[in-house]
Amino acid sequence: IWSQRIAAGKAQRVQLGGEEGAVLELHGCALSSGSRATLFCQVSDGARVALGRLDEGRMVCALSGRFAEPTSFFSEGGEVVLNGVLKRQAGAASAPAAKRPKTEAGQPLKASTPPSQKDFAEAQAKLAAQARTQQQQQQQKAEEKNGGAGVKKLPGGLAYEVLKGGSGAAARPGRLVQVRYEGRLAKNGKRFDKGIIRFKLGAREVIEGWEKGVAGMLRGEKRRLRIPSKMGYGPRGAPPDIPPNADLVFEVELLQC
Repeated sequence: IWSQRIAAGKAQRVQLGGEEGAVLELHGCALSSGSRATLFCQVSDGARVALGRLDEGRMVCALSGRFAEPTSFFSEGGEVVLNGVLKRQAGAASAPAAKRPKTEAGQPLKASTPPSQKDFAEAQAKLAAQARTQQQQQQQKAEEKNGGAGVKKLPGGLAYEVLKGGSGAAARPGRLVQVRYEGRLAKNGKRFDKGIIRFKLGAREVIEGWEKGVAGMLRGEKRRLRIPSKMGYGPRGAPPDIPPNADLVFEVELLQC
């Protein structure tokens, strides 16, 4: 079974070696990166022909095509993986190993015996699994870049995500609140403090990141606060545990308000 990655936005020419009588039979393609892609091939007159369209709802596409001469494939949108079979036509002479056809990247294309339907099903399933894994990795990277799924950003660079919902009274400025907390350095995850604290919200008894991050919480709610240094301890830090200009991560649970 033959397979080849077609990078987005770059035509890739597959050299079949006409003197060997090689024929490429395409059977499917899968989306390996990006949210959507259209696969094209370039025919002898230079025109492009669309072979298949893929997106997040259709990550694998069945194809049916035979190519008996060098062909260029092009993906518009995301990266695509092609799969099929490279056959030798009846009566074609065997070529020396040094002259076997190669892809543009220099990898030899090998002729194979026709695979069974089970082989094709397994190959398609494998391509689909690889495509799903790559999509999940891309989504995870995007979430990490944006601060994570479900993260809400507030003015000043403060961000929070709700880890557990609450009910009842909400924390408002002027109220005495009791909070269970654990604090870590954002840079390396090192814990520097944990415990339970009572303070009057809005009275500047705690850092600004806490004032704004705890406000609005419901009793029983748990949040993860991501506090920039300017809303924490700033350039002075809090030696010896919190260095200067350190971003902080707190998990806080509102016990009473």
